[in-house]
Amino acid sequence: MSRSVLAGSRHPNSKPGCTVLLEIPRYYGHHATIITQDSKHALKTARNQIMTGARIIIIGFFAAFYCMLRNLAFLIGGPLFSNDIEKVDKQDDRAAARLFSAATVGFHFDKQPDQIGLSIYLFVLGELIDAWQNRNNFHRDRVKMVLRARFFLMAWRSHIVAHPDRNLSTHFISRESLLHSS
Repeated sequence: MSRSVLAGSRHPNSKPGCTVLLEIPRYYGHHATIITQDSKHALKTARNQIMTGARIIIIGFFAAFYCMLRNLAFLIGGPLFSNDIEKVDKQDDRAAARLFSAATVGFHFDKQPDQIGLSIYLFVLGELIDAWQNRNNFHRDRVKMVLRARFFLMAWRSHIVAHPDRNLSTHFISRESLLHSS
């Protein structure tokens, strides 16, 4: 199989480490291809990311951590089940899909508006997976969703790196999760 790459376009950014180089892999010279892992695996990775006690996700001045998810799961009328958060099967595709669903994000916005960090996390990573899985979205909308998530992750990572009291291994998503998101 013949593989070629279109010349990439570089999009500079004033933030260090946030310049984007877009390259489109092509097979047989004209079939654009995106090489990626399973979207359901990425969704479970994003869910498990926040479930570990080893991390406290910091987004600007806001945090997201396990206790917030637990409280969300036990609110009456919510879209989550208790076993989505406690005694969880880490490979449960449906539990991961429920966590990042529009119903959960909307419920969280309404019931816990002060937990901005968790809302941002659920929205950005949920939208990224939606761009990946939802075949009803136009390609241009998918591209916008993916680039929005990419730029957000780049800016978020740069913020953690620049902050003297934070480090990537504790306050950011794992390297593996970032690779799934990129």
